[in-house]
Order: sequence, then C-alpha cells, then structure tokens
Amino acid sequence: MEVVGMATEKQAKANQQNAQKSTGPKTEEGKEIVKLNAVKHGILSDAVVIPKGEGQERKEAYLRLYNGLWDYFKPDGAMEDTLVEQIAVTLWRKRRVLWFELGCLRKQLDDCRKTTEEPDEDEDEYASHIPKTARERLAAAKKRLAHHQQEKQYLQEGYDILSDEEVKNWADSYFKVAERKGFEAEEPKQVRDWLKEQGLTEDQIRQELTQTEEAAIEQAQAEIKTLEPQANGELERAALLASLPEHHWQLDKIIRYEASLDRQLYKAINQLERLQRSRKGETLPPPIVLDET
Repeated sequence: MEVVGMATEKQAKANQQNAQKSTGPKTEEGKEIVKLNAVKHGILSDAVVIPKGEGQERKEAYLRLYNGLWDYFKPDGAMEDTLVEQIAVTLWRKRRVLWFELGCLRKQLDDCRKTTEEPDEDEDEYASHIPKTARERLAAAKKRLAHHQQEKQYLQEGYDILSDEEVKNWADSYFKVAERKGFEAEEPKQVRDWLKEQGLTEDQIRQELTQTEEAAIEQAQAEIKTLEPQANGELERAALLASLPEHHWQLDKIIRYEASLDRQLYKAINQLERLQRSRKGETLPPPIVLDET
C-alpha cells in the first residue's frame, strides 16, 4: 500500500513539473505561430457567423474574440481548444441577442417618433379640430406654418389673385382681410370687389393678403414655440414605454434564451478550468451536478 501511495505522490509531482515546463512558446516567432494556429482552429467560425444578407456579421470580429479567449486560457489539446471555442460561440450568441434586443427597441422608438412627427395625411389642414395630444397639436401647427409660408411665397412671386377663377383659391386670406377691416362677406369675390371699391390697387390688395399670411405665420410660430417643450415631454414618455419589449412573450423569450446562454457559458468555463487544473496535477473533487429542471 505504501508503494502505491509513493507512486501516486511521485506521479503528481512529475505532472506538476511537466506542467511548469509546458508553459507555451517563449520566442516571438513561436508566439506568432501559435496565433496562426489559433485562427486555423476556429472550426466553428463558418457555422456561427452570418456571412451576408440581413444581420451580416464579420468573421474577423468573431476570430478576434476567439483568439483573445485562446490567448487568455491557453488551451492544450483538442478538448480544451473545443471548450474555448464553445465559450467564444456562446459569447458571440449573447452579443447577437443584445443586437436583436437593440434592433427591436430601435424599431419601436423609430415607429414612435415617426407617428409623432408625421401627421395623418388625411387630416384637413385648414379645418379646426381638437387634437388629443401636444404632439398632435404641434404637428398641426407645423403643417399650418408650412402652408402659410407657401402662400406668402406665391403672393411674392406675383400669382394671380383677382380673376374669378383664382380668387376662390385665396378665400381664406380674403376672409381674414375682411375680418380685419370689419367687412362681412359670404364669398371671396365680394371681398375683392369691396377692396376695389375702396380704391385699392392690385399691389395693395396683394399687400393686404401678404399681411394676413404673415400674421398667420407668426401665430403658428408662437404656437410651435409653446408646444415643443410639451411635445418633447410626451415623446420622452412614449419613448420610455417603447423601450420595453412590445409583447410580454418577447421579453420572456429573450430572458430565457439569455439565461440558457449564461448556463452554457459558465459550464464551459468551469469544465475548461477543471481540465487545466487536472492537467497541472491538482487533485479535484468530483464536479457538483445541479438539477436545472
């Protein structure tokens, strides 16, 4: 019995001495060869990396991750090398989950902003309405501002404002002029005719219409200035809600998948460390098996 014990003790010491001697390449040339070998040993890189199309990934990025882990763990033998790559694959998948989660949130945030900043095309830009939120009121004010700025530009460019065919296109402006001057009319033509009776020339009538558009522009700008802080607050609250997964099942699926990857990662690291410690001659207790059911 003593002979067996002595043999076991000698074998353990020999293993420790051999492990100390086998510390990897010492020369720069040898280290470069090892790095090249590590790249060649990335046998799963073609299977784990998406080469093209939607979600395309860079193989160089995966190999950088793998080589970094290889340099850190310094595996010896096929089993240790396989565990290192398993760790790399798991970390790569965890990275992909984060990108997937970010993509989902980015889409929801973009959809939220698009809905906020783009008013309904069917909305009547001239009719009075009661928007539900500050964001809707802001969108309507911006639309009115753009409309009145365009109308002012048309007036400055000399568009026809007096012919029977065109005067109806300026009905809103004519009615505003009549309101400002205290004249009641049911048709824009009546306002035009009344202005002519007052002795106004075409240029003067054009100036009256321009003043009406300028007043509308100032009103819209003031409304926008007031509404922007309120709308930004609503947008921040909407963005906060949108930052959560759209469906509970989606959140649950992500969490369960991440938990599964974490278990795989820790298991591979633990197995690799046990192999390396055993290779160096350490006496290890049997692994603890946890019931994951």
